[in-house]
Amino acid sequence: MKPRWKVPFPYGYGASIDSMGSISAPLLAATSTALLGLVLTLGDAIRWSNAALFLLVGASFAFVSAVQLTFWARRFVVTPSELAEWWPERFENRDSELEWEQRFHYERFLVWAERAKAAYNSGVLLLLASLPVMLVPKGPRLL
Repeated sequence: MKPRWKVPFPYGYGASIDSMGSISAPLLAATSTALLGLVLTLGDAIRWSNAALFLLVGASFAFVSAVQLTFWARRFVVTPSELAEWWPERFENRDSELEWEQRFHYERFLVWAERAKAAYNSGVLLLLASLPVMLVPKGPRLL
């Protein structure tokens, strides 16, 4: 039997995307920006400071993008209980238009959530790549 509503899988997917964009991404954006300031002030002591700056700016941009994309995804989250509260007479009559609207919104949510995930994952990779680059001190070249 086909469910009446489009059911997220896993069930907590919407909450996890919301948490990623409202808690984790802003904190990592702040961390990237703080490290950016550190590289700018200690640039003479870091061998590849330009590469570190490039990676950290990219990470900051990706995390801020993830926040914005999550906001856009969140606009399309609607639950059956919200539909019942907003449209009680249509909900009880099993209005197929409500079912279509919920499915349409869920599909739009998935589009923006996937984009937010891609931005977040890119930010994590860029931030992680910047750490070893920042740790290489300037000194005599051995090769």
